[in-house]
Amino acid sequence: MHPTAGLNKGGTFVEVLGTWFHYAPEYGIVPHCRFGDQVVRAHFDSTVRLVCQSPPAIGTNARLPFEISLNGVDWSHTGFTFAYYEEPIMTDIYPDMGAVGGGEEVFIRGSKFTNHTDPTEFMCRFTPTTLQVPPKTTAARYINSTVIACPAPGGWPQGDHMILQVTWNGVDYDQNNFMYSYYSVHRAFPRSGPSDGHGGDIIISGQGFRPEANPKCRLNNTEHNPLSVSASEIRCPMPPAEAGPTFFGNVDLAVSPNGHAWYPFDGGF
Repeated sequence: MHPTAGLNKGGTFVEVLGTWFHYAPEYGIVPHCRFGDQVVRAHFDSTVRLVCQSPPAIGTNARLPFEISLNGVDWSHTGFTFAYYEEPIMTDIYPDMGAVGGGEEVFIRGSKFTNHTDPTEFMCRFTPTTLQVPPKTTAARYINSTVIACPAPGGWPQGDHMILQVTWNGVDYDQNNFMYSYYSVHRAFPRSGPSDGHGGDIIISGQGFRPEANPKCRLNNTEHNPLSVSASEIRCPMPPAEAGPTFFGNVDLAVSPNGHAWYPFDGGF
């Protein structure tokens, strides 16, 4: 059966696959589904497929036995269950952007989150808004009743804005339409400058940068606010060397386009 869970307001279409299903109302053979103690008529599609619509179960937040009958009297005893859950409330996501390589863990905050549905059907979906490529899904992770998380998938050809949605049953996705964006860091220039800090700006080039994402620059383990931010450039300050005007050598250089995850440059500055 799929899906194995649905909202307690009902209305989820459950596909049941098996054998020897039959429909002959003139002989009293009419398929039914039972969700806990509630019985509904099943749609007979073929001898191997039925479709049932889950009835409402307001106030229920649990797994209930799920069985099939061809006459409404004799029921199967398969051990299948159907998990009812309340409609989750999602308020925001953090962070709301990450690198095109993926792997950034995105936290979704809200309330009424549950962990008693099938983990294989608990997913996040990232749908591009401009790229002509299909959406990607990743496994979601339950943390508690107010926080869940999922890794952002990688492998995108370039930065883009995505619609992030969550499903607890692999079918019903939320309609909050949270926006998640991807960025890519191409290079930093220049990669060296005078120790007195009079060498101008360090320009980070890339795609998908957003000033409202609170980007940061880091030089010699000291964080700095960028001088300016555009979609393709982050301008970082070049302060005097912390070791003094006579210092010569390399220090670390990194940028955080989302104010959360750092992108270090090999060789530093």
